[in-house]
Amino acid sequence: MMVRSSLAVAAFFIAMLESSALCALVETDLLAGIGDFEYCADTAWNVCAHPGYDFDAQSGWVGDYRSSLTIRQIPSLRRRESGNGDLVTIECLSSDSRSNVVIYEFTDGSGARPGNVQVAVPSGANSETVAFNLAEVINVNQGTKGSNIVAATVSGNKVWVKPMPGWVIKTFTDSDTSDIRLVSNHVTWLYGFDPPTPDNSVAVGWVKKTGETVHPRNNVTYRIAVGEGIGGSNCQYFAIKNYVGSHGTAYLSTSVQVDNRPCSLHLGDRIKFRIDHLLPSGFIGLGSKCQVEAKIGVIWSDQRVEKAVPINQGRVSAEVTGGPIPQGITYISAYIRIDVSGDAGGKELGMYVDGAHLFVTRAGQTEPQNWEVPVGRNRSCQTLKMCRRGEEFDPYEAASNYDAIVLDESDSKYIPLLRYLNPAVKIYLYESVTSTDFRDSRGIEPWYTNCPIPLGHIIASGNTDWLYDDGVGFYVYEQYYPNSYYTRLTKPAFQSLWAQRTIDKLQRWHYDGVWIDALAPLQELKVGSRLQCPQREPWEVQNFIRAVLPVLKIAGKEVLHNTCGYHLETEPGSIYTNPFWKPAGQYNTANYRPNTSATVADGIFQEWAFFYCDMANGRINKYDKDYWKQCLDDMDTVKRWNATLAASEKKYYHVFVIGTDSKDDPAYGTDGWLQFGLCSYLLAQNDWTTFGCGLRPSYYANIDFSITKRLGTPISEHTAYKGDPYFRYRTYGPTSDGGVGGVVVVNANPEARNYVLDFDAIDESGNPIPRNTNIVLKPHTGRIFLNRQSAVTTTMTVPKTVRPGEAVSIDVGYVNNTGTVVRNLALKVVVPAEMTYIAGSAEESGGSYDPTANIVSWVISTVAPGESGARSFKARVK
Repeated sequence: MMVRSSLAVAAFFIAMLESSALCALVETDLLAGIGDFEYCADTAWNVCAHPGYDFDAQSGWVGDYRSSLTIRQIPSLRRRESGNGDLVTIECLSSDSRSNVVIYEFTDGSGARPGNVQVAVPSGANSETVAFNLAEVINVNQGTKGSNIVAATVSGNKVWVKPMPGWVIKTFTDSDTSDIRLVSNHVTWLYGFDPPTPDNSVAVGWVKKTGETVHPRNNVTYRIAVGEGIGGSNCQYFAIKNYVGSHGTAYLSTSVQVDNRPCSLHLGDRIKFRIDHLLPSGFIGLGSKCQVEAKIGVIWSDQRVEKAVPINQGRVSAEVTGGPIPQGITYISAYIRIDVSGDAGGKELGMYVDGAHLFVTRAGQTEPQNWEVPVGRNRSCQTLKMCRRGEEFDPYEAASNYDAIVLDESDSKYIPLLRYLNPAVKIYLYESVTSTDFRDSRGIEPWYTNCPIPLGHIIASGNTDWLYDDGVGFYVYEQYYPNSYYTRLTKPAFQSLWAQRTIDKLQRWHYDGVWIDALAPLQELKVGSRLQCPQREPWEVQNFIRAVLPVLKIAGKEVLHNTCGYHLETEPGSIYTNPFWKPAGQYNTANYRPNTSATVADGIFQEWAFFYCDMANGRINKYDKDYWKQCLDDMDTVKRWNATLAASEKKYYHVFVIGTDSKDDPAYGTDGWLQFGLCSYLLAQNDWTTFGCGLRPSYYANIDFSITKRLGTPISEHTAYKGDPYFRYRTYGPTSDGGVGGVVVVNANPEARNYVLDFDAIDESGNPIPRNTNIVLKPHTGRIFLNRQSAVTTTMTVPKTVRPGEAVSIDVGYVNNTGTVVRNLALKVVVPAEMTYIAGSAEESGGSYDPTANIVSWVISTVAPGESGARSFKARVK
């Protein structure tokens, strides 16, 4: 479950002790996290395709990595379409101009003509031999990989391939690459991903790369070496093995973008690539017939800086420097390489690598850049970020501003860096229950998907009963997301495979849990056309949750359920979110089951918080004061649930404000809808809620949460102003870390409302506003007003000398340096990590202890100008 309270109060402890041990400035390391080589999620590879290695005309060998020779046809989405199974011709030409020269002629109806694919072979190769070997490879693969080819025959330099009926070939465009990748007479780099195996594992963020004469499967080993790194940690091992040749190279490589993000390199930067732990293996005793060297280096464009690594001195460290980075560069690569020439005598020549760093000195600076690690906390509210576009995602900004982050699988590589910067951050994987179709022109699924079971898999496996048929030969897809197909949630085999594949992703990438999308009844969207939604009922959603949730929980993973517009105490939302819901009325049927805390998700995500999106009319923002009030009620509801639920069963409510930025309804500014959303959240925030926001379509918003830290902590519930339930306010009090207190006011009405300040205030822009000022709030807007006073100064005194097991008294002092009375001062401190709170000790001075957050707190009703005082509690040294 998401730990929020401990984050919220850690800042108090830091502020009072000014402890550099907890939060320090360190050199900016753009390889932080991935430079520890702790685990592998998938094996990224980059292979140099050279004559004889992508396709060997002599042996007929075809690379068995992702560029394997296959003939893939894209199946028609019309199930009753027969297809005529016309022949495809693959003509092998004796030409060295280029490979993958594609000419296409193929249709699936009457009058179809055979497809024609021309493939160049290298100079000197016999085209008839190539064609013969090619046909053999195709036939060997049939029946073992779900092939859609009946057979391949050869005639001279032509291979005739007959597809199965019902399968059609999608034409290639000139820029596409066919799946027939044979040979070229020049160096071509192919790339992809493989599932990790013991001897084919590369740490997250790194790539294995082999040179032009190194077989990518037979001549290299890459693995995570458990316990063989610095201090007994894991590290990366890679090696060239069984090599005989003129020049073989294996790399361990990573890349860093060059753009304007804090976690990227910038133009003009200078860099230092350092590796703390390089341990050669197998280099001793090589004969004179074999020459070996190892290097580390950085490269961009045609500029390369390298340094030799000693291979006969045991463990060493090494570094290279480079820069400044010139114009036109979009990324740089840093690498370690092993080069072998001659006959290695069957030996394995490898390197153990750990502690990789990339330090940066920014353009115009003379000293390396520093950043704060762990990142400081700039807010008092709990926050969640949705990352849907990787190019707008910066790990440092995210780790600094958010307590929880939802990532697409393609951005999983950022997880080690996020945890380095913010060890307490919770990270969730976006997964949909729909089946998406993002196959390329060759019918190949992307490696990273936003659903566990893509459409290509469903069709290839014959499980089309998992989809909805619209009655005229098409599968039903989402109206606004035509690549996303609805699935039948109650199919046990679908449920099992969805959970299995999701858990695999979560465990490989070290996610905390999964964020589930598109899990809702389907009765409210467009009807009367082929885009009509299937009639999915609430019990089907409940059935799916009850099936997959136990499996995910056994795996130790949290579940966030996107309810997107539904509410917690009204059906159908309550059917699959409320742990206390029981069937009644129209839902009192055999299909519905009573809920318990164990059968609903850990977190409820409200994607359309406080207002919603009118999808049918240009995705404009729609404001409804009753909908707004229900969202506030939902936040209160979770707090009420958790008052009776056990600690391990408590639920969280994540509100997310998403909208369209327009001239008539701007996102930013005092009257913008981002502030309206944040202020609405601040009305009802509690220990079990988080806030997030974004603009369509990126889900990104540039918002500063620091005003919440200055605002302080809530000391009242949200209240209707002058009896208007849609015009509400909440009072905040000062805190010991600089919060000054104030008020949050929100008008959800479609008309303006007036609010009269009852204290001297400062507005969001720092402008002073005297008490009794009449504030006009426009329709659906929110405002924050801070007390015009300095923060109360606090101190915490801990004995300097203590012994394990000793009980010590800790004093927490305060002084009001302002000229006015401070009311309802919230004094909070975190019990030092080296100590254990002694029960009942804070209560002696009117305080309380929260064991979940490890916080001791007091509320002091009034503190006169210049008044000082102290409270105390006891703790035992561990």
